[in-house]
Amino acid sequence: SSIQAINIVALEVTKVEIVITVVGVITGEFHCFWYYLSHSLK
Repeated sequence: SSIQAINIVALEVTKVEIVITVVGVITGEFHCFWYYLSHSLK
């Protein structure tokens, strides 16, 4: 049962990592877009 617990924890950690990665990519794209926009307007 300890192996099952480790697998569940690993799965939860993986989900969190995926969410963080997705959020990071989205915010990164967003910052690049705003950076481009603010510089093109000047």
